[in-house]
Amino acid sequence: MRIDRGQCLFLVVLILLVVTFVFGLWLPRRQRAEMLEHDIAVAQRELAAVRDRPIVEPVNPIDAERLRQESEIALPRQPQLGPLLERLSADLEAVGLTVRELRAESVVRQSEVDRIPILLECSGTYAGLRELIRRIEDYERLVRIDRLGVSGDAVAAPGNLDAGMELSTFIRVAEDAP
Repeated sequence: MRIDRGQCLFLVVLILLVVTFVFGLWLPRRQRAEMLEHDIAVAQRELAAVRDRPIVEPVNPIDAERLRQESEIALPRQPQLGPLLERLSADLEAVGLTVRELRAESVVRQSEVDRIPILLECSGTYAGLRELIRRIEDYERLVRIDRLGVSGDAVAAPGNLDAGMELSTFIRVAEDAP
């Protein structure tokens, strides 16, 4: 039996296609599948190791008391606005802002906590306003900046700006309240 040139060429092309398939498609996919199987096995071992651990670690009684005290400061049961407004006023003065208005609005009843809006209008520099915001972020009591509006006239008063803020502080709803 004699193989002619066409058959030989066909066999070479067929062998090249098989080699291309094996090394170009099948082998890389097989290696990738083995890597994924290994990653799945590692993840399953790690999951089994943490599955038996408690979800919540027991709280040390000293830590629980400290957390309760910090919670009472951040979210008190009574409005106690005097100290908060005094500190805010002192911080305004310390950063060089001039207060035009600082007043607390009436309590807004909500389900979990009650919100007390505080309106603040002041004037000063951008650096002073930035420092005031940084100080408010450091308050132990929970205070949220709901709105901040800034305006200024670069021609009439360069470097000065007017700012209006709406702040909120919160108090806990009493447990016996509906």
